[in-house]
Amino acid sequence: GAATWLASGITLEEVQVGLLIDMKKLGKWLTNIQKLAITRRHDRLQGQLDEFVRVAVTFLGNEFDNYDQLDGMTVMLDTAALYSVGSSSDDPDRSDEDEDYDLPVEFNPETMVIPLLSNIGVERCAEWGIDDLVLQEILLRRLENDVLHAIRVNLADKAMLFHATVQLAKSQAQSTSAWACVHSVDKILH
Repeated sequence: GAATWLASGITLEEVQVGLLIDMKKLGKWLTNIQKLAITRRHDRLQGQLDEFVRVAVTFLGNEFDNYDQLDGMTVMLDTAALYSVGSSSDDPDRSDEDEDYDLPVEFNPETMVIPLLSNIGVERCAEWGIDDLVLQEILLRRLENDVLHAIRVNLADKAMLFHATVQLAKSQAQSTSAWACVHSVDKILH
């Protein structure tokens, strides 16, 4: 239902950011194979966005059909942050002053504003009578952060177990016991 739809929207936002970062890493001069790969990712993302928007009416109601403010929105990118994410900032034409300003980006699926409730606004959602969905989105975002934190903690635990037990094992019995401890963390992650 609604939770699945909201989770897919949050995932689409992550896909958009990943595509933007990958495109920035590639730089300006792309090979034909790189252009093809980016075009395929654009097409796949656009299809997913189209499906997400089509289903949005189910959860947001008929008011969403009449809401055209998302259509005119463009994403403003913080270029300094974008350049800092492992990109190639070797462009001699780009001055250091450009990093301090947000630049509008031409329309592409990776810059489209997704009609999630957080993008529409709490007031508008309350007007439409869907403020319960706003709470669901907030809860999903919090749970996502909690799950990511738990995964990081468990991976750190697994690394420490490996370092402290498996690497120091002197016999087959100690090694087997040490690997059993490491695999017990795997069960928590799955």
